[in-house]
Amino acid sequence: MNIERVCAAIAVFSLYLMTCAAQDCITGPSRQYSGTRSVTESGIPCQRWDVDTPHKVKHVPSDGGHHNHCRNPDNDSRGTWCYTTADTTRWDYCKIPKCDDNARLIWTTYYESQGESAFTAINADPEYLQQMSAGGLQKDTSYNVTFDESELKALDVTTGGDLIFNDIRNNFVGVYRKESGSTSKYLEGQADTIHAITQDPVSGNVYYTDPHRKVVMASDNEFRAQVQVYKTAFGAPQGIVVLPAERKLVYSVAFRTGSRIMVSNLDGSAVTMLFSIGKNVSALTADEERIYWIDNLGYASKVMSIRFDGGNVVEHYSESQVNFRDIAVHSNHIYFTDARVRYNIFGDVRHRIKIIGKTDNSKFTMLKYGKPSGIAILDASKIVPEADEALKQCQAACSGICLERLPGQVTCVCPAGLSFDPFTKACVEVQGFLLSVEEHLKSICLKESSIAILDYVYINSAEGFNSTFEISSITDPVLQTLYGDNAMNYMPAFTVTVTLIACCMLASGAQDCIEGPSELYAGKHAVTKSGIPCQRWDVNTPHVVKRFSLDFFNHHNYCRNPDNDPRGTWCYTMDTATRWEYCDIPKCDNARLVWTTYYLKQDQATFTAINADPEYHQQRTGVQKDTAYNVTFDNSELKALYVQSSGDLIFTDIRNDFVGVYRKKSGRTDQYLKGNAATIYAITQDPVSGNVYYTDTERKTVTVSDSGFKAASQVYTTISGVPEGVGILPSLRKLVFSVSSETGSHIYIANMDGSSPTVLVSRDANRNIIALTTNEQRIYWIERYRDGCNVVSIRFDGKYELYHHWEDESDLQDIAVYSKYIYMTDVRVRYDIFGVVRYRIKIIGSTTPEDFTIFKYGRPNGLGIADEEIVIPEAGESLQRCQEVCAGVCLENGQMQSTCACPAGLSFDTTRQMCIGVRGIFRPGAEFEESLKS
Repeated sequence: MNIERVCAAIAVFSLYLMTCAAQDCITGPSRQYSGTRSVTESGIPCQRWDVDTPHKVKHVPSDGGHHNHCRNPDNDSRGTWCYTTADTTRWDYCKIPKCDDNARLIWTTYYESQGESAFTAINADPEYLQQMSAGGLQKDTSYNVTFDESELKALDVTTGGDLIFNDIRNNFVGVYRKESGSTSKYLEGQADTIHAITQDPVSGNVYYTDPHRKVVMASDNEFRAQVQVYKTAFGAPQGIVVLPAERKLVYSVAFRTGSRIMVSNLDGSAVTMLFSIGKNVSALTADEERIYWIDNLGYASKVMSIRFDGGNVVEHYSESQVNFRDIAVHSNHIYFTDARVRYNIFGDVRHRIKIIGKTDNSKFTMLKYGKPSGIAILDASKIVPEADEALKQCQAACSGICLERLPGQVTCVCPAGLSFDPFTKACVEVQGFLLSVEEHLKSICLKESSIAILDYVYINSAEGFNSTFEISSITDPVLQTLYGDNAMNYMPAFTVTVTLIACCMLASGAQDCIEGPSELYAGKHAVTKSGIPCQRWDVNTPHVVKRFSLDFFNHHNYCRNPDNDPRGTWCYTMDTATRWEYCDIPKCDNARLVWTTYYLKQDQATFTAINADPEYHQQRTGVQKDTAYNVTFDNSELKALYVQSSGDLIFTDIRNDFVGVYRKKSGRTDQYLKGNAATIYAITQDPVSGNVYYTDTERKTVTVSDSGFKAASQVYTTISGVPEGVGILPSLRKLVFSVSSETGSHIYIANMDGSSPTVLVSRDANRNIIALTTNEQRIYWIERYRDGCNVVSIRFDGKYELYHHWEDESDLQDIAVYSKYIYMTDVRVRYDIFGVVRYRIKIIGSTTPEDFTIFKYGRPNGLGIADEEIVIPEAGESLQRCQEVCAGVCLENGQMQSTCACPAGLSFDTTRQMCIGVRGIFRPGAEFEESLKS
């Protein structure tokens, strides 16, 4: 025995004990250890890190190493170490034990040969596992449970340690109670296609994805009520996670061409695309700063992450010939299950649990018998945000699920067969709910003759009435207090959208035609198109009613459209052989959709105008054109287009280089800006002032002109960017335009004179904002990416961004909005069955899933809406005074004060208040001339 070494070790250890500076165990990653332990596990004193004697130092700790304390500068998975003072031992581990922080890594395992499944729970710290590996993997016996003839897939763990999972063999969602060791079963017969499960630790609500049904669902923690918060026609929702502090829901949707990571409010509203990737994002998780996912490429898998704001994408790990299934994060580590079959040296099947460092190259692998799938972390020390008062109040009264749109905005969705009564603040039977609301509406109608419009009443018609009200226009203070002013925020939380016009509807008579969307029809037509009388909505004879007309709560047999059928109104019939039939109430012929068309073969351009309501065309054979726009331009190519409310058209002819105004009544076309219009990209008009704004991609300007194009003024100029889309917010007196550059695209909002431009929306270089339009509440735009286009909108204040439509293999060109519809031109070449080239006019619902397509010969470009019933704000007093005296264009600043920009060669004389010749402004007298000379 080396007595000197033993004595030295005893001396060092005694000093360590006396100072009490060393830690009994290490909490967190061992690379963060900052104690004073200075002896290895074999008792050799440590060498100082800042000297090269007796060993040359290769790794230096982050604190500088002016000492000989144990450290882990290279993030060794076995823990702390040091160079030793022994000549024969270059370095050795210190073996300072890791603290058990009680965080547990839990995963599901399927044993195929036995046909059974189990949970496995171990310490989540891989360094702790390394230190304990000599005695074998120590499992947490709290989760020693086996499920015979089962195959568990998705998994999440509650803050209390209970496990939520689905059994795809026995088709149920289970909750394993850690304290009692019992398992509760829910959603029996509905769970075999669930891909992923997560829980919001604040509300306790459970969210899950079902790629077979193409939905993301939400449920309370007892599964009494379920709500669809997202549905896709073509994609497959897969990974899902909740961001508790941000109160956001994140999920991935896989399409044929790739995956998109979506972010929404917890009720599914305000959906935005955070990131688009070309492969399959099959699993998601998150920590306090980033979202992590597995990207399965087919031949390999990657582990990646992104910040909550969509920036700083990081690839943490990549490996070929793997089958990563699920992912979890804790502290500095990322955990994932690998279901690919491997064999040990004895030929036994083995699968992997893989652990890697978030920010370093540490790796730890466990080979296990049995195929792992879902994986999750139980961390009892994790801080969970407290529920706000609105959520607490909802949960105290609601026997279903409380869904948050925004903090303070919570909706109760009741179990099947019950509805939330906003007057009693409880879930009640449907009849009680209907009577309560009906009586209140009748009372305010009789008392004040006020009209209360309850806009977008969402119900789950398959399960009963699970409804919430949103108010868009209301005078009744009771309802206003109940529902607030959140009507314009779309909530796609239920399977059927029905709009209820309440109160004075009782007095409304039969309508000759339907104004607006057919779900708003409130007339008394009660016969189908073949003459069969309609059945009452509140009885089940002769047919069982599965779709409900809510206006005055089913006490009639009038034609309605409760399920938003694109063909229009219908009813259940009194004929036992005909369950239901359309009513054939015609749509009113009002607003016009107008677009420009270029015919390459004939080298001609025309306007095409049709009724803007797609339901109007569904009722008729073929698309009927408005002959008022039957005009052809030879040797022309029309591009930008703006449609005035009167029906006159402002457009550009890029071939003949002019701006034209087509007068609908006379059929005459006036030409302006000859020789200066070929590079105009988009054009719009302020309906209040009559001023015309247009973007010029070559001159890189946004320019404003009076309606007669006598004067023009640049309101925005850029050096590096290219202005493209342009729009007006008439009521706010704001100008909106998009600018694209090599680094990305931006939407700016400015005063009408171009002053105070502010960035409202930003996109990276992969997404180019090419066209925009506006309505009374939102800005809509087309953003083009490599393989297709998105249609997106945002509120004027830059909040609640929504993705309305995304489509690969498209080339959307221009956009317009009217009523509940969004219209787009698509210039991508397509062929019909005869090989003839066709282009598309695409119409989609802005808040509903309608999708209409018009295929046309000839390439469309600009489009707009002619709506004579649009309400135009009155011009301000300053603008009116300016237009009385200004022969040019009157521009408004942010204070609603107008200045006159005169035509070329004229200047505005502030004394005379008129545009006059430049020489006429200065007429100095003799005395003034003499003073100048002197």
